[in-house]
Amino acid sequence: MYLWEILTIGIGAFLLALQKNSERIKGSFIKNIISKAVPASICQIMFVVIIYLISIFNNEFLPLDAANASAVICYSVFSFVIFARVCMPFDKYRTVVFLVLIAMCSLIIGFDYISFINSNFKFALLKISINYNSLSLGVTLMTFGLIILMTPIYYLLCKLFDRKVR
Repeated sequence: MYLWEILTIGIGAFLLALQKNSERIKGSFIKNIISKAVPASICQIMFVVIIYLISIFNNEFLPLDAANASAVICYSVFSFVIFARVCMPFDKYRTVVFLVLIAMCSLIIGFDYISFINSNFKFALLKISINYNSLSLGVTLMTFGLIILMTPIYYLLCKLFDRKVR
């Protein structure tokens, strides 16, 4: 399993499901699920397509190793953007869950990076397999630029699907 699956889908969804909720579902359950899942899916797919198209057409700037690393980073970071929307409205419990999962993700990536640059330090609990050497400054800026660009697109798609499905 990848980092974002473990933290946002596995642990995050499990902990949110434990929160007491006495509200009844409004409207159709399936329509509610689709209105929340489709915008996230579209954005995650767009990340991969954009990254690999850039890699195909400009392999000197974005070689395959860098494209793979960029895709993993985009998915991991953007999964927390999606998870933040799922947590809304934030209360004490959801805020703690969200912040703890971000801290866990940061620690795991930090340990993975340390084990990558220091061969004496082995962190084999979760091997993320990011080739950090392939991440030039340009690729890193492109990766986070895509995340920043995609976030308002995601929220726009959420509003659009929320209106269409209801």
